[in-house]
Amino acid sequence: MEQQICLWCREDTSFGTGKFVNRIPASKQDSIDDEYETGYQCADCQAEECSVCKQSVIEYSFTENCDAICYECNPDEDEDYVYDRECDDCGAKTCAEVAYFYEDKTFCEDCCPDGYGE
Repeated sequence: MEQQICLWCREDTSFGTGKFVNRIPASKQDSIDDEYETGYQCADCQAEECSVCKQSVIEYSFTENCDAICYECNPDEDEDYVYDRECDDCGAKTCAEVAYFYEDKTFCEDCCPDGYGE
């Protein structure tokens, strides 16, 4: 029987191991001199840290700056938001499309200042 290992962490991804769900077929060659391998990539090794919420996620896209962003933080994956603004209140990364601009300062959605829009 063929081994069903993750080519990155080398753990078993066969049925019953807890790593069967969300695995994807993958191939890998570490260097030109190494053997070309085919197998799987487990969900843990697929995961990226969202550049906005800092959660480890397996469903993500990339911004223009090659930062991973989860679909919850960017629900419309057809739009590429550039999270290049920093909230003056909490320091969180935000983008111009969802940020609040008030009295020459930038605020994220969670830090909208009192009096904004009045």
